[in-house]
Amino acid sequence: MKGRTPSKATLSLPPGLDSHPLIQAYRFATRPLELLDECQQRFGELFRLRLAGLGDWVLLSSPKDLKTMFSGSSEALHAGEAALSVFAPILGDSSVISLEEGAHLERRRLLLPPFHGERVHAYFQDMCDCAGQIVGSWPIGRPFSMHHEAQRITLRVILKVIFGVQRDAEHGPLARLIISLANVIASPLIFMPALQWDLGRYSPWGKIMHINRQTDIAIYEAIKRRRAAPLGDGKQDLFALFLEAKREDGQGLSDRQLRDELVTMLLAGHETTATALAWTLERILSLPEVYAKVMEELDSVFSTGALSPDRVPKLEYFDAVIKETHRFRPIMPIGGLRRVKAPFAVGGYMIPPARRWATACISCIAALIFIPSQNSFAPSVSSAKR
Repeated sequence: MKGRTPSKATLSLPPGLDSHPLIQAYRFATRPLELLDECQQRFGELFRLRLAGLGDWVLLSSPKDLKTMFSGSSEALHAGEAALSVFAPILGDSSVISLEEGAHLERRRLLLPPFHGERVHAYFQDMCDCAGQIVGSWPIGRPFSMHHEAQRITLRVILKVIFGVQRDAEHGPLARLIISLANVIASPLIFMPALQWDLGRYSPWGKIMHINRQTDIAIYEAIKRRRAAPLGDGKQDLFALFLEAKREDGQGLSDRQLRDELVTMLLAGHETTATALAWTLERILSLPEVYAKVMEELDSVFSTGALSPDRVPKLEYFDAVIKETHRFRPIMPIGGLRRVKAPFAVGGYMIPPARRWATACISCIAALIFIPSQNSFAPSVSSAKR
């Protein structure tokens, strides 16, 4: 009807900042909490960011809107394409997190067996040993970086459980490259495609790409050696199990697919797990009553024997502490990224499909709900008790 004001449902995108997309991308990459707090205060629980090279992002944080997003159809919302829009240069395009619909389900079925309970229990002692070795080196009576130590733990576990790298080989070529690649994912350039210019190995993005290429060479060489090894050589790391995985037609992962899965597990499990672990320890050590209850429960559950996976479910209070820490101290500013492939209604807006040069994505922002002030995403220094 002429002169009628359109309803929110007819609008394409919610409001957002007027600043240049390059400025928004820089702020998001360098000080995300400050940017998200500003947007929440101005626009509420649903707003738009316009990031250079990544297009329009619609960010939401209310439980109702999050439920709408996570229950959306896979035809309308693509998680794989959204992940590729940010991480493709490092992760590749053939891992489980970059695939969609049928291909995604097929890959998940192929990779699931190594993550079944009994198989994971087999890695329990390896994880305990890796953690114990690091904790045993902590100083007593003086502060140190908890986040750094948590990174050491998660990296040692990854090298042992995923790649089968023994402790005496942790400083070998493959291990050094894996460590370098794990550090790459923290670069702000990951979120700034407009600045991703490979001008040689000494330029910012060129250095990242050089590390990526060198790591690929080492991983492909490792794949070649593993494929040439005799069957039944006894290796039970995830690298070996992925090599053995077969689809119904008898085909396994190609070298490229295997490389992408290994790198995905490295980058998805290193920094995220380390940050979660560091915040959990920081919360426990900062709250004496929580520390006392955790220690009391640990003494009760493990008083009559060594650590064992069958006793871990009995740590009910400790489990609650971990979950509450994750709620109160999220490990990243956003999560649950999706690319909109068909008009999608959320929060009174109709989000349009992504265009060729502008990706309309929606994502949940744990930071807006649980972090009221500017904080880093990992505790920098904390004292420890042993």
